[in-house]
Amino acid sequence: MFSTEKQQAFRDIENLVKSASIFLFIKGTIEEPKCKFTRKLIAEMKPEGLRNVRTLNILENERIRQWLKFYSEWPTFPQIFIAGKFVGGVDILCELIAEGEFDAMVPPECKPLPPREACLEALKANKLVCLMKEKHDITA
Repeated sequence: MFSTEKQQAFRDIENLVKSASIFLFIKGTIEEPKCKFTRKLIAEMKPEGLRNVRTLNILENERIRQWLKFYSEWPTFPQIFIAGKFVGGVDILCELIAEGEFDAMVPPECKPLPPREACLEALKANKLVCLMKEKHDITA
C-alpha cells in the first residue's frame, strides 16, 4: 500500500514538473505569497521577466506537499524545477542569479520576449490592450 501510494505520488509530481519548463512549488500564489521565502523567490524571479512558469500552492495539496520532500530530497519550500529537474530552494536560486548562472539554465521558451514580440503576444492574447506612455518631467 505504502509503495503504491509513493509510486503514484511520484508520478503525479513528475507530471507536474514536466508540465512546464519552469515549475515552482510555493506557499500561496505569485499574487499572494504566504511565506517570506516564497515572497523572496518571486521578488528574485520577477526582474528576470520569465514566461511560461507554472506554480502549485502546496498549502492546498497536503499529499503533494509531503511526498515532494521525498521526491526532491529537499525538506523545505519553495522548490524550483527547471526542465523537469530539481534545482533547489530560494537560496540556491539567489546564488545562481548572483553568480550569473541562472540565465543559462532558463529554457528559451521561458526567456523574456523582446519588446516588439511581447507587444504582439499581448495583442494576440487579449481582447483589450491599453498602451500608455510614461509621463516625463522635463523640468528635472
